[in-house]
Amino acid sequence: MATLLISLSTFAPAQIHASPTKPNIILIVTDDQRFDSLFAMPHVSTELMQRGITFRRGFVSNPLCCPSRAAILTGGYSHTTGVYTNGNSPPEPGGWQAFHDNGDEDGTIALALQKAGYRTALLGKYFNNYPGGVPPGWNVWASFAGLKNGGAYYDYSLYEKDVGGTRIEEYGSDPSDYSTTVLNNKAMTFLRSTSPATPFFLYVAPFAPHGGIVPAPSDKGSYAGYRQPLPESFNERDVSDKPSYIRVLDPIRKREVRKQFRLQYEALQAVDRMVDHIVRYLASTGRLQDTAITFISDNGINRGEHRWEGKSVPYEESIRVPFVVRYDPMTGPRAGSASNAFVANVDLAPTFAELAGDTPFQGVGSVDGTSFVPLLDGSRYSTRSNLLLEHLHEPIKLVPSFCGLRTPGRLYVRYASGFEELYRLDSDPHELRNVANQAPAEVAALRQITETECSPPPPGYTW
Repeated sequence: MATLLISLSTFAPAQIHASPTKPNIILIVTDDQRFDSLFAMPHVSTELMQRGITFRRGFVSNPLCCPSRAAILTGGYSHTTGVYTNGNSPPEPGGWQAFHDNGDEDGTIALALQKAGYRTALLGKYFNNYPGGVPPGWNVWASFAGLKNGGAYYDYSLYEKDVGGTRIEEYGSDPSDYSTTVLNNKAMTFLRSTSPATPFFLYVAPFAPHGGIVPAPSDKGSYAGYRQPLPESFNERDVSDKPSYIRVLDPIRKREVRKQFRLQYEALQAVDRMVDHIVRYLASTGRLQDTAITFISDNGINRGEHRWEGKSVPYEESIRVPFVVRYDPMTGPRAGSASNAFVANVDLAPTFAELAGDTPFQGVGSVDGTSFVPLLDGSRYSTRSNLLLEHLHEPIKLVPSFCGLRTPGRLYVRYASGFEELYRLDSDPHELRNVANQAPAEVAALRQITETECSPPPPGYTW
């Protein structure tokens, strides 16, 4: 892809109020949160959704934690960043090691914003197997260190950097050590210690609601008795048209799935309170008007749809994520609206670069994402027509490597074996009927687009 240079000298200064002269930017990234879970977050609903824009079609290009976080920080697909997996089974090209070794840390939006005068902070999850140390671009840092899953609820270490220097802090199993609570407190400390005249970029990445879910003590049982509705695709009865890794699966127990839904909603309560604390503090200090707040997850997760439990798959529950943006000078006129425009994790970095105004952003040599500022200010109704999907087979997982394309009405996927899927989402929203064999011309057209976009393809994948 050609290098994309974004400079927001094109952004009208009159739309940014008072001090700081550039908007503050807050990005909240949850872990494995489904797109259909925001109803359980009342503060996100009232303070972000009702005052901003909810993007119904928010997606990630590679539905796995580390590849998605690499895309968020650099605006690059996996074939640009080189981060295809979580890197938990060496020699996988993934996790912190791949992000570090490929030089991606020198192409983050944080570094670009810092050079533009922003005070920057990352609090929470960085990458799986991150060993410690502070990458370039961050003034304040407190990241989970040394963990396979990139974070924890209790019993974890944070590698920290602030005005007092760098150190490792150990956290145990006391209620005050609950990681979302700790990150909440650190976010408030960062906000209080940042001069109102200095623009800031705050990246907060709680571990919740990642698997092994542990709610905060005060939230345990808050969804007891809640009975999660399960879609038609749950334990899909006829999987004969699905790829082989789906066909070998047995049905999943409803009781366990509903338990996981309840735990997810309970763990999200602490995240929801953190959002409330951030928004109320900004309002009380007069900085809310100058702050763009984005709420997103690194990926979704299947809970028994098509008999699959987990992520990594190209199906809707894994690739679609909550995606909400509030920036009053732009979203105010359409506050509370929901947009059907396509947006993706790779679009965040170029969007932030455009909001920031006066510094080029090159990512890792190129930027695959597209700024969606025109969607925020209302000057356009769409900024992308489709999204590339890509995934590399992990040695311990069932999902083969694939390249695919998500369009407003279609999901097309081609696996390394040559097996193809095509779902017409307007008439089949639950992806129950694979019509690839019945639509050769449509498949051929989508395959051609996908081959062009998925270049280079995942290692070992051939067309």
